[in-house]
Amino acid sequence: MSKSVGHQLSLSLLGSSSLRSGESLVHLSRRKSIALLAYLALEPGEHARDTLAAMLWPECAQSSARANLRSSLLDIAVNFSSELIACDRDHARFVSGIIFVDAVKLLEAAGECRSHGLESACDCCAPLLIEAAALGKGSFMQGFSLTGCPEFDNWQST
Repeated sequence: MSKSVGHQLSLSLLGSSSLRSGESLVHLSRRKSIALLAYLALEPGEHARDTLAAMLWPECAQSSARANLRSSLLDIAVNFSSELIACDRDHARFVSGIIFVDAVKLLEAAGECRSHGLESACDCCAPLLIEAAALGKGSFMQGFSLTGCPEFDNWQST
């Protein structure tokens, strides 16, 4: 059973990573569950489960890595929201619109200013940039790291 989607669900990735349901902090039992959620939220579209498993559990055989991935998906579904990630046997994707993700909002606001770049703000972009700046509480996933996951580390630093 998932947490109620009636509560405002949020994933903060700017500064320290955190999950909230309303005002309550949500704890996932695995750090890699947060990493998986962050990756899927910021990389739209379907992702092969084998690719996700290899990225987060590169030291494991494919069957063990897939089992670990299933455990992380279950961790997210049980402790946060079962509607957040759509899965089938071979793929997983983030379902947008269910949760507020600060990093996604920042990217959307920055994307609105593409016509002239971020060097200057026109009357249309200024409010978006002010809103985006208010989201920034630190660097992306500040202080978060996974041992032995170079592909995830690479993604996180770019």
